[in-house]
Amino acid sequence: MSTISQSAVDIQTKRAEIQADIKQILAEFEEVTQQNHDQQHSISRNILLVGLSKSGKTTLRHVLTDPQYVAEELSLQTIVQTVATCDRNIHLASMNVTLNIVELPEHMISENRNLTEINLECSRLGIQDFHIVCFCISFDTGINTRALQSFQRFANHFSEQQVKQNLCIIITGCESKDDTQRDRLRQELINDIEFRPISRHLARGIHFSGALNHDDWKRANTALIDQFETIYNYRKSLLDLIVSDIECFHVPEPEPHPSTSFSKNASSNSLQSDILSLTQPKSSHIGQFDAHRTASSQPHSQNQQLEATTYPMPDVYTTLLPKDRKCKLISRWFRRCA
Repeated sequence: MSTISQSAVDIQTKRAEIQADIKQILAEFEEVTQQNHDQQHSISRNILLVGLSKSGKTTLRHVLTDPQYVAEELSLQTIVQTVATCDRNIHLASMNVTLNIVELPEHMISENRNLTEINLECSRLGIQDFHIVCFCISFDTGINTRALQSFQRFANHFSEQQVKQNLCIIITGCESKDDTQRDRLRQELINDIEFRPISRHLARGIHFSGALNHDDWKRANTALIDQFETIYNYRKSLLDLIVSDIECFHVPEPEPHPSTSFSKNASSNSLQSDILSLTQPKSSHIGQFDAHRTASSQPHSQNQQLEATTYPMPDVYTTLLPKDRKCKLISRWFRRCA
């Protein structure tokens, strides 16, 4: 067996061992979690994920479902979503909770879009009450001005007071950060000049998230075990917040546009007026033409003789008149009748 083949086999074997260790750790953690959440009846929670592309929304959605999720390989290309993604009825047995997770695409919160698209999309999905709204910011991209502006537009659209009690920020891509690094990141965000006006919206605080690193998984790096423990604790902290007693934030139905909110009678009257305005000149012209044609076809009385009878056509067929004289007489007759 070649050295390269032997190396590939070794990596696969090592990866299988790491995966087995992660499964064992997960089982132990889930057992403790289940003991701490001994609620008798299952509860349901709706989560709304918002953020720019590459902010970690999709990865967070997968990690909430399964903390063993391995992140996709990083790419320079961006997959453009056009509609919201919805994962329904995700049952987490250890906490006896069922999750419905809605992920909004970036274009719905961009500066050149009407944010009522969010209302329409939530209405289409049939999920309009959310317990937690997570605005995602990636550690890899840092404090992005465009992301913060989108966050402010989102909060303003739904009214600060309405969404505030359900709103939090998730810093994604933090699977390898320790307590000291997380405290530093939190302070950097809080002290950022552009973020300060936004921090008042965050009644549910700043949280962290991550996923098993793709490159470490490919190389079967033992750092994956530490990453998993960190990821599980992030996820548990967020789930504890999600299952807490929080009043839902309601995404209302979009209000009808003023230009379309008119009565049926008004619409009908307007349509009739438009038709009359278009057809009246033409009908009037036709009517005048018909009247003229009718009048000209009826016999005239002696007092209403035509001008042609007043100016009889000269007799130009007589052989006594020269040709040029005939032309002059006909021309003069036409001018008199005009």
